[in-house]
Amino acid sequence: MPHKTNYRDGDSYTRKSKKEGYRSRASFKLKEILEKDIKIHNDSTVIDEGSFPGRREEVVTEHIGSKGKITAVDIQPMREMKDCLFIQKKIEDIRDI
Repeated sequence: MPHKTNYRDGDSYTRKSKKEGYRSRASFKLKEILEKDIKIHNDSTVIDEGSFPGRREEVVTEHIGSKGKITAVDIQPMREMKDCLFIQKKIEDIRDI
């Protein structure tokens, strides 16, 4: 009989993400993508449209370092994050930044 997991407690990635302080287990998949497929350098500028709740920003800020810049845009409020400029607006409403 297969071992049944308790969804509330999550899987090993869910527990690992909480332990390491990430907002989501998806952070580990994004790390894998950034290492294999998308090269973001330590001085890159990144804009994330539809950024709520901010899990991509957590990982991207690690890759771009202190010289890089990240701007997150969403209509939903996002918890403040170090080294990330958050704009709470529709992307269509942003004209000059």
